[in-house]
Amino acid sequence: MSDRKLYAVPERRVPRAAFVPAARSLHLVDVENLMGGPELGGAALREALAGYRTSAPVSDGDHVIIGANPQLGLSAKTAWPGARLVVRGGPDGADIALLEAVREVEFIAARYDQIVVGSGDGVFEVVVREFRSRGLAVGVVSLRRGLSYTLGTSASFVRLMPEIEIEVAL
Repeated sequence: MSDRKLYAVPERRVPRAAFVPAARSLHLVDVENLMGGPELGGAALREALAGYRTSAPVSDGDHVIIGANPQLGLSAKTAWPGARLVVRGGPDGADIALLEAVREVEFIAARYDQIVVGSGDGVFEVVVREFRSRGLAVGVVSLRRGLSYTLGTSASFVRLMPEIEIEVAL
């Protein structure tokens, strides 16, 4: 991200793996949260991902993991072909899939300097705490109306995305 120096960089507590480039970010994108719910469909999904990319530019060498429910999986993969897609159905399925994708905290902390969570869900506060405790900067990109207070206050930085504006045919 171009403005990484706008916040205090914590002291790293997990050594970066020798083969890992400096300043690499991992982006965890809860697309359903950013689009305001899965019922809005593909147009909202594409607009949410475009809004995320504007709010948190992805640099060469960064990695992106998108969490989605099974009905949105194909649309998410089509909208961001280079991203890793994790899919899970049921209540909070996308959240659970993303949390499982980062459960190896030490392994991930050695491979990234920054984690960016694309969601306002408070469930991701544990991700913020775990990685910040290892000295990584952890940011949150969210819609204003969906940002959990605990998630926002525990992050190194917060960026608010523009609201999604999709006309729904009745």
